[in-house]
Amino acid sequence: MAGLAITLATEGADDLVVARRLVELAGHTVAPGPGEHQGHGMLDAALPGYCRVAEHMPWLVLRDLDTEVCAPALIERLAPHRPPRMLLRVAVRAIESWFFADPETLAAFLGVAANKVPRDPDAEPWPKRAMVELARRSRRRDVKLDMVPAEGAKRYYGPAYTARMIEYASDHWRPSVARARSKSLARTIAALDGLAMSRG
Repeated sequence: MAGLAITLATEGADDLVVARRLVELAGHTVAPGPGEHQGHGMLDAALPGYCRVAEHMPWLVLRDLDTEVCAPALIERLAPHRPPRMLLRVAVRAIESWFFADPETLAAFLGVAANKVPRDPDAEPWPKRAMVELARRSRRRDVKLDMVPAEGAKRYYGPAYTARMIEYASDHWRPSVARARSKSLARTIAALDGLAMSRG
């Protein structure tokens, strides 16, 4: 059975790559749409309009939990009247958590020991900072230069951090493996599978 054409909306460019990978894993295709936003503020503001459009076509919206307490409560607050075809899914606590859930490929990509990767991805309180600290331990100078901020830098991540995460998500990350270590990822994959089963 042919898959669905699903419209994507995410916080940023690396999240968009992840959304594409998950849609393809479920046997669907990506429809033209808004794609990445400049952070969760812009994404949250656009959600009511996206929910209206989702009355007629399926959507996958990915958002980080960040410092919010509870993913279900966040979803209900952002889109309390979402239609069945609107899949609003939350990475606990950030998309990097889902990368930690595939420690073997992430460790090889960063040039660190696999036992240094957080073992309970959904429980990691500051995933982006944890990813930068992993990169700081890297045996590879290019990884450090790209992902670790220079001394005195205003941001806590390096100048090519997002580019590195996009590369990893595109070419190395295994969502089918990572789902076993991240409940929030497993639920997202199951929702996409359920969307295919419920159409009609």
